[in-house]
Amino acid sequence: MDELKHSVSKELMDLLIDRGRSKFRSYIKFKVALWEITVKMTYIIKRAMDIIFALCILIILSPVFIITAIAIKLNSSGPVIFKQVRVGKNGRHFDFFKFRSMKVGVWLSDEQRKQLNESKDGVIFKMKEDPRVTGVGRFIRKFSIDELPQLFNVLIGDMSLVGPRPPAAERSCSLHIGRTEKASCDSRNNLYMASFRAQ
Repeated sequence: MDELKHSVSKELMDLLIDRGRSKFRSYIKFKVALWEITVKMTYIIKRAMDIIFALCILIILSPVFIITAIAIKLNSSGPVIFKQVRVGKNGRHFDFFKFRSMKVGVWLSDEQRKQLNESKDGVIFKMKEDPRVTGVGRFIRKFSIDELPQLFNVLIGDMSLVGPRPPAAERSCSLHIGRTEKASCDSRNNLYMASFRAQ
C-alpha cells in the first residue's frame, strides 16, 4: 500500500513538474513574441515620425533651399548638391547629400592634411580658415544650412532624424545613423568638421 502511494505521489509530482515546465515555456514564448512586436512597432512609429517631420521641415524651409541653390550657383561653378558615399545600418552604403560648400576639384593630400589639421587629437580634420571653402559655403556652414539636403536621406530611409553621424565609406556602422549627433549640435565647435566636407 505504501509503495502504491509513493508511486502515485511520484507520478503526480512528475505531472505537475511537466505542466509547470510547459507553462513556463509558453510564458517565455509569449514574452519573446511580445518583445518582437514592441520592437517592430517602435521602429514603425519612429519611421513615421521621421517622414512626417522631414516633410514638414522641407515644406517650411523650401524658400531656404531655393535661395541657397541659387547662391551656390552664382558664387562658384559646379553642382549645387554634393554627394558622398557613407555607411549606414548593417554596413549598407548610400549617397549622403549636402549643399556644396567647397570649390570643385580642390583636394588636400594626406601630408597637407597632417600639416593643416587643427584638431587636438588628430582623429578628424579641422581647419578654421579652410581656403577650399567658398564665400557662400562659409555662410551655410556657419548656420548648418549645408546639412539640410540630408532631409532627403531621411525620407528615402537612409538615415533617421536622430542618431550618430554616418561615417565615410572606409569605416563601418552597426547603429541606425541619423541627422543629429554631438558634433552637429555643438555650434560646430567653432571649427569646421572638414573631414566630412572634403568637397
